[in-house]
Amino acid sequence: MACHVPSREGMAHRDLVRFRRGLVEERAYVKNMVHGVILQTSLRPTGTPFSRGWVAQVRSLGDKRIGSRLRTIGHLDDEIRGVDADVRAAVRNSEGARLLKTIPGVGDYSALVIHAEIDDIGRFVRAEK
Repeated sequence: MACHVPSREGMAHRDLVRFRRGLVEERAYVKNMVHGVILQTSLRPTGTPFSRGWVAQVRSLGDKRIGSRLRTIGHLDDEIRGVDADVRAAVRNSEGARLLKTIPGVGDYSALVIHAEIDDIGRFVRAEK
């Protein structure tokens, strides 16, 4: 059985969506670290975690670990927004990804992931494959 080598476009799209996933995972890790520090205090912030009001309550602790991590989260948010713009541009330039977006519930990121992982649908000789 032959091994499939993705097209250049497919590889670029795979790299892009995997990079975004890594940023999101890193942000979740840092957010969990913030929650860990909060658990060590008597503060029980109200509201939606990481909303403006919640962050203001957490900042009131004056803990350097929290401040540093909140700045890191802000930086990661900016990076993710930039990658999201790249994802939208990639979808605009990919007929297959645009077609996948016509499926209800499939957005830019999901369409690009599916398209990048499948690559050329013609390589599947039967529907079962």
